[in-house]
Amino acid sequence: MGQALAQLTRWEEAQIHLEASVQALFSGKSLLEAARTHVAWGLLCRDHGERGSARTHFEQASVQFEASGLTQECEAVNECLAHLCKG
Repeated sequence: MGQALAQLTRWEEAQIHLEASVQALFSGKSLLEAARTHVAWGLLCRDHGERGSARTHFEQASVQFEASGLTQECEAVNECLAHLCKG
């Protein structure tokens, strides 16, 4: 829902839905899905020019992927972080 709202330029409402999703996933112990939601949120933040917020979401996802031993997902999100530093 958050991603769809962001595409409709309803950014503030999108962020509310993304936050609710992350909170629900964490409370349900779905940590990997929460991390993947952070990646999606980070990409949206990046696209909306919110580089600091994007970095925060990417870093949170990276920590979880690393802790879970998901090397490919960790590398992918770290690549997103590297591109933020270049831009």
